[in-house]
Amino acid sequence: NPRIDAALLAWQAGMEGGLAIADILCGDVNPSGKLVDTCAKAFEDYPSSELFHECDDYARYTEDIYVGYRYFETFRPEAVVYPFGFGLGYTTFSISNQAASLDKNTVHLAVRVKNTGSHPGKEVIQAYLTAPQGKLGKAKKVLCAFQKTMELAPGQSQDVKLSFDIREFGSFDDLGKVKESAFILEQGTYTVSV
Repeated sequence: NPRIDAALLAWQAGMEGGLAIADILCGDVNPSGKLVDTCAKAFEDYPSSELFHECDDYARYTEDIYVGYRYFETFRPEAVVYPFGFGLGYTTFSISNQAASLDKNTVHLAVRVKNTGSHPGKEVIQAYLTAPQGKLGKAKKVLCAFQKTMELAPGQSQDVKLSFDIREFGSFDDLGKVKESAFILEQGTYTVSV
């Protein structure tokens, strides 16, 4: 609904949840969380919706490797209202001075995060990997690292370092398209975005 200016997704907040939510709504605390799910326009947009009520004893998922945000990023970006990893607060941030290096199998990233708004707050830096589309299917992008900053005052910056092992993002070749029963990193360009 375009008349809704903002929404706070609080899930099951526990005993102190009401006080924490009041602090956020009054502006005493700046929310800094990010969505762990994708919010689509309609229930039918989720690929599991067709078979979700097939049986009371189990739920059958047919998405293969394209579960959650990977499905929406790869096949249905137009169905997304709020994407995985989305989140706003009472301030804004910029990310700059990006540097990347590869040391054997480890990718190292360095970024500078600056609070460009007028309120203190924290930001979650998220790094995504886009792998080449070879013989084995790949999602359009996969979360490979993330880190939250300390609380930054307006104008304050923090240098953040992220790293991940590139081997963790290989595809398992169960059918022998490249090499049967092995994890494979196919040849091509791997792109990291922050």
